[in-house]
Amino acid sequence: MLSVHVSSEFDKSKHTYGALRITKALSFKGIKASKKRVLSLMKAMGLVSVHRKKYRVCTTDSKHNNPVAPNILNRDFDSDKPNQKWTGDITYIHTLEGFLYLAVIMDLFSRKIIGMEMSDSMREELCLTALGQALALRQPAKDLIHHTDRGSQYAGNLYQETLYNQHCVVSMSRKGNCLRQRTYGKFFWYFEKRMCSLSHIPNQKGGSKNHRGLHPQLLQSRKITLFS
Repeated sequence: MLSVHVSSEFDKSKHTYGALRITKALSFKGIKASKKRVLSLMKAMGLVSVHRKKYRVCTTDSKHNNPVAPNILNRDFDSDKPNQKWTGDITYIHTLEGFLYLAVIMDLFSRKIIGMEMSDSMREELCLTALGQALALRQPAKDLIHHTDRGSQYAGNLYQETLYNQHCVVSMSRKGNCLRQRTYGKFFWYFEKRMCSLSHIPNQKGGSKNHRGLHPQLLQSRKITLFS
């Protein structure tokens, strides 16, 4: 019965889904229903979505005692060849079970993602894994400029030690000097808007989570589709 499915999706969203999102959720499961029909059933059952104030996560924690590198890049985002300038950043995706964090490494020459890792926390290991993937894939020569914000994940001892061992030139943005729109804006938009859907995805314990998360095909093929 359609009303049962509508009520179920409404409850799963913690009362945040309106008629449009419920219609999309049902369509993803192969249940055909028009937005008008879903809206009518919601009104009949007294289901009214709750509009919460948008909560923004701060992915840059610059309140730490670790050394901060100078801004060598200085907003010069042009590059003459591969493996000359890399940048790193973190974003997040809001799911019904919390935030999913995404760390990426980009080569400014091609604007392609060469390292990526996801986790339910923003620990240093998240960024370190993405960096390790990029280094293993590209094996850059020394004097590569590696630019990030001055967050604790990037200023951490393990992360900086890895850069030092690879003979990288470390560069960090000044406070309030955001590089996201100039470099990552299009990728993050595409990733969040086009590759997120209601689905079951694996969790760390081998089970599955049912939430508005990443499509499993993306998790399986992300290195092939995004790395170069």
